[in-house]
Amino acid sequence: MAQDLEAESARSEPENDLNAFHRELAAFESFLPDLLRRQRGRFVAVFRGSVVDEDEDEFALARRMEVGHRNDFVLIRRVAAEHSEDHLLSPETESA
Repeated sequence: MAQDLEAESARSEPENDLNAFHRELAAFESFLPDLLRRQRGRFVAVFRGSVVDEDEDEFALARRMEVGHRNDFVLIRRVAAEHSEDHLLSPETESA
């Protein structure tokens, strides 16, 4: 019984942003060849291993993700062959 409660508690805790970043980045990189053919130059949002939205305007996309995924990590990246810089913001770092 105690183990069941511990397991449930662990599942309900928010995911570490760094772990989520690595998962979403790996997903983005796996999608990149196809994205380069279809959406080069646009921004995509990756959440839980899937592209969930895209836009030519990074800030419009970020605003939509903020509404739908306020407490979740969502990777937003420009679809380009060259690597871009990543900035991790989370409620913990924004309030500091």
